[in-house]
This record gives sequence, structure tokens and C-alpha cells, in this order.
Amino acid sequence: MVIISSLWTALGIATRPGSKIYRIDPRLASGTRHTRDALRRWFERLSLLFTELHFEVKEVTVQGWPWKATVMVQWENQERARDGQPYANQGTHVVRLRRGRVIYLHEHLDSQRVAEVCRRLVEQGGSEVAAEPITD
Repeated sequence: MVIISSLWTALGIATRPGSKIYRIDPRLASGTRHTRDALRRWFERLSLLFTELHFEVKEVTVQGWPWKATVMVQWENQERARDGQPYANQGTHVVRLRRGRVIYLHEHLDSQRVAEVCRRLVEQGGSEVAAEPITD
């Protein structure tokens, strides 16, 4: 299981400058990020939705060599959103690695589940949740 700060630490260390991180989702989480700073700011904003976010990895598939590999990770999570309501989702991350560094990450998940959490938090006064996407 992975919590938000641990995931940021792992990606922040492993992300090569110029990497592309994609997330197609509600405003809070959508966009493309190329720098570690943008990725860090994105994780800070994600923490507005969830105090902790744990993932249960269901399957990992790796193709290629250590110096040039594609990794697909299938996961599920069940948590509570920051407003205390239950939240569950599942998805897949596609990660391309070059010499052990992340150069590409694309997340596929049920974005409507995240959108529902965003909608509730905005209704409760969470204006940062509705801010423009973090991109660079």
C-alpha cells in the first residue's frame, strides 16, 4: 500500500527532467506535467481530496530491459475522502522507464469517481479543488 507522500517521494526521486506525466480527470487532477516542481504541486493538491490514499496492487507487467522498460500496474483503492465519505476506484498506470527513471506516466481510472469527490468538496467550500489544472 502507498500513501500520497510516499508516492510523491518515489516519483519525485525517480522522475527524469522532461518526463511527461498525464492525468485525464477533473480539473484538480487533469493536465500534463513535465517538471518535478509541477508534479510536487499536483500531489499537494491531491492531498486536498484525500488525507491518505492507499493502493492495492493487483498485477504488474513489465516489458523490456532495465535500461528501457514499460511497466503496467493494475491497482484498486478504498479510502475515505477528506469529507469523510467513502471512496473507491481502480485503474492502471502505464509507466515508461529509461535507466531506472520515469520518463512517462499515464494514469487510467474512473475519473467520474474523482469528479464526485471534487464536486462535494467544492460545495463544502473547497475552492482550491476547483482551481485551474497544474500544468507546465
